[in-house]
Amino acid sequence: MIERIWYARATPENADEYAHLLEHEIVPEFEANVDGLTGFRLGRRETADEMVELVTTMTFEDWDAVETFAGEDYEAAHVPEIARDVLADWEPTVRHYEYEEFL
Repeated sequence: MIERIWYARATPENADEYAHLLEHEIVPEFEANVDGLTGFRLGRRETADEMVELVTTMTFEDWDAVETFAGEDYEAAHVPEIARDVLADWEPTVRHYEYEEFL
């Protein structure tokens, strides 16, 4: 399993809008068009500057699935235009981790 992790920030109101977009538009689109995508999660953390840090985690079956989703430059963040409209800022790159499962 490969996990793709990406960070962004938004105002509290826009963090709610981002979650709504993920649930109702972005994730269904990815799910319908990305073979090997096995999961998508959103984490939130309020920060001292009254913003919300967001972490999205996508899981893939293997590296081929990651590259099918992200292309050759698979470390570049893939931020749909509708998400860009509600995010204050985001990291331009993502992190990938390979996991070994013990349970």
